[in-house]
Amino acid sequence: MRLDFVACRDGLRVAVRRWGNWSGHSIPLLCLPGLSRNGADFDSLAAAVAPRPIVALDLLGRGMADRVDDPRRYAPGALVSDIRDVTAALGLHHCVVIGTSFGGLLAMALAVSQPGLPAAAILNDIGPGIAAAGGTSAGASIWLEVVGNPPAPADWGEAVTYLQAVMPDLSIETPHGWQQLAEATFAASGNGGLKAQWDPAIVSPLKGDAERPDIWAMFRALASHPILAVRGGASLVLTAEGLAQMQDAAPAMRSVTLPGIGHAPTLTEPAALSAIRLFLGEIDRLHAERRDAYPSASAGIEQG
Repeated sequence: MRLDFVACRDGLRVAVRRWGNWSGHSIPLLCLPGLSRNGADFDSLAAAVAPRPIVALDLLGRGMADRVDDPRRYAPGALVSDIRDVTAALGLHHCVVIGTSFGGLLAMALAVSQPGLPAAAILNDIGPGIAAAGGTSAGASIWLEVVGNPPAPADWGEAVTYLQAVMPDLSIETPHGWQQLAEATFAASGNGGLKAQWDPAIVSPLKGDAERPDIWAMFRALASHPILAVRGGASLVLTAEGLAQMQDAAPAMRSVTLPGIGHAPTLTEPAALSAIRLFLGEIDRLHAERRDAYPSASAGIEQG
């Protein structure tokens, strides 16, 4: 894994994690993590699909990216602008966008703000129904409270116990897997304990009566591209009904549901990984046809 930092137009820095072979012909993946998550969540996926090139972002307020004084800078619209700045700086012009939870909402927004960027999208346990009449689904409301009030575990054992309590339906089955999740969630603090790897203020722009975009319209824009939806069968965020509504709005969308898995799948579950590999293979073939038809078209970042 290679780590870089890219400045947005106001000078604040997003952390960029890269894996894979950037000199090949596989279309790159642009990975957008969940609300409080960071690019480390895609490390196992990167290993599973190697040597495919992958970029994963630590957006502002998360992971190793900069924090801000004014929480309004964490608004979704500002983050979408940051993604535009980062992809332009990296020369990433055409990719498969993978969005987990909140990252999936950003992927939908990219279909409007950068319609040429997504060659396809993989939506991980998220759908446009998240912005229902009350603003968020019941499952999403729970996560807003969790993210806005993070714990401060005394040690790694306590961190693992906390994660197992709040996410009991994850597909993680080994102590090593839970330790990896803990290390992607918390970091050492100055008092000898641990602290969350996000700024709790990231939830501020998502609360209150601020005007909300039409997420269904953004999803329909994304539906002009191939979509694979991954749903946890035990998820409270993307329900079976929500997935069915997405399918009605985007009949060509493919989907896979993982029985017994909660929010959000790791994407390395055997059924998910099989569906992702098949989907990416088809996108590669479409991309190769496009490259042959337009030899000067560029699809990724130059190695360097």
